Amino acid sequence: MATSLLTASIFLIGQYVDMPAIQKTFWRGLVPFIALTPILPFLEWPAQPLFYVATLTTALIVSYSDTQNFAAASKFGAGVAIRMKPFIIWLVFLVWFILDSDTRSDLLSQPLVFSSVLVCLLIGALSASFMNRCPISRSALIFYLPIIGLGACVDILNKTAMDSSGFMSGVIIYAWMQALVISIVTFLIQKRTAAASPSGHTIISNLKIGGIIGCIFLCANLCKNTAMSLTLNPSYVTAIVFTSPVWVSLYYKYIQHKEPVNIWAGYGLILSAIGLILCTTY
Repeated sequence: MATSLLTASIFLIGQYVDMPAIQKTFWRGLVPFIALTPILPFLEWPAQPLFYVATLTTALIVSYSDTQNFAAASKFGAGVAIRMKPFIIWLVFLVWFILDSDTRSDLLSQPLVFSSVLVCLLIGALSASFMNRCPISRSALIFYLPIIGLGACVDILNKTAMDSSGFMSGVIIYAWMQALVISIVTFLIQKRTAAASPSGHTIISNLKIGGIIGCIFLCANLCKNTAMSLTLNPSYVTAIVFTSPVWVSLYYKYIQHKEPVNIWAGYGLILSAIGLILCTTY
C-alpha cells in the first residue's frame, strides 16, 4: 500500500513538476544509487547469474518506461496516465498463467474461480471500450501500449530476480543495480539529445527537485521489491500498487481539479484488475 501511495506521488510529480521527462528519470536513478552504495559492503551478493540478467534487463526497460510515464503524466495528466497502468495486471496474470504450470492447473481445476476470472476480464474489456470512446483516454491508451507490454515484463523479471536472491540482499542490490544502469543510460541520452532544464530552474532547484524524485523512487522501489520477495504471484503486488489512481483522485478533489475524461471507465478497469487478483487468491 505504501508503494501505491508513492506511485501516485510519482505521477503527480510527472504532471506538475516542470522538468524534462528524461531528467526526472535520471534523478530517479542517481539518488537511489548514491543512497544505497554505502550499504553494499555489508551485503551478500546473489550467486545466481539469473538475478543479474533479470536486473540488468529490467533496468534497461525502466530507463525507457519511466521516462514515458513522466511524459504521459505531463501530456495527459496524472489521473489519465495512471489509470492506464492496470492493463499491466491483465498481461502479468496471463503471462504468469501460461508460464507457471501450478497456477494454471489449480485455476483450471476450479470452474467457479475460473469463471469469476473471465467475468473480471469481461468487466475490464467493457471499461476499456468506454475509455476508447473518450479522445483523451484513447490517445493515452495508444501512447501507453508499449509501456503496458514492458511493464508486464518488468514485474515478471522483478519477481524472477527476487526469487534468485536472498531476501534483503536481493531487494537492495536489485534497487542499486537498477539505479546505476538508469543513471548511466539517461545521462548518455541527455548528453546526446542535450535536454535542457526550464529556464527558471537553477542548479539548486534542480538538486531539490531531483532529490525529492529520487527519494520517492527509492522508497517505492524498496517497498515493491520487498513485497515481490514475499508474494507467490507478482500480479498480487501489481494489483495493490495500481490502486494508486485513488490517491490521485483524492488529491484532485482536494485541489478541486476536474478531469475532462470518463474517470468511471478507468475505475471500472481498476476494479476488474483487483477482482482478478481476489479471484485467484484461493
